[in-house]
Amino acid sequence: MVASPTARNVGGFSLLCGYINEPLAIVSNRSSTMDQIAWVATKPDQTLGLSNTVFEDRSWPKILDGERLMNEAIATHVQAGEDEDALITRFLDMLSTNTLPKLSEDATAEDYLPYFRKSIFIPILGAREKPAKPADTVAPVCVDGKQANGATGGEHHAMDLSFLHGAYGTQQQTVVLVSGNGRVRYFERTLYDNDANAIPIGQGDRSFEFHVGQHCNEADRTS
Repeated sequence: MVASPTARNVGGFSLLCGYINEPLAIVSNRSSTMDQIAWVATKPDQTLGLSNTVFEDRSWPKILDGERLMNEAIATHVQAGEDEDALITRFLDMLSTNTLPKLSEDATAEDYLPYFRKSIFIPILGAREKPAKPADTVAPVCVDGKQANGATGGEHHAMDLSFLHGAYGTQQQTVVLVSGNGRVRYFERTLYDNDANAIPIGQGDRSFEFHVGQHCNEADRTS
């Protein structure tokens, strides 16, 4: 994917991938060489945030807040001896942290654009004549003269702000728990339907459990 010109012709994105109990790679379609791939989960007890910017960008307050709040949620969960559902609830509470500054009543989603990096949760903003779009799946943005895909200086392409038309905000929240034996718990909460109507908490929840295999090297296959 790093070498593919096709991947660079779409909006910036990051892909977290790898095998159970091994380091994970964060691959960006803005990476030009394999040396630019970031490796995480290289040791136990790591908490690392990733948002709509390159992994190395530590200037977004929402990333730092998320890391801190997740560490606090895990520590409290362990101390209280809670079950898995309680941990998911704590993570959903973390994902609902709204620190977006309050602008004027007639402020548009585009007016809020420079502040999106400050808040984990984005409440519904703008008119609702069009379907809401998830705050965590938007195209790369340009804030403070720096493109969120990591490019700085030089020639900037015109930014497509069409995703800000109509209602805009966090539409879904997802928690994925993966155990060392390959068991996966995938929990997703939908907050708004496609017409930006609020869904009562719990009615938009979906939970799945499945297993993923571990990496088997050549020596394991031949032994």
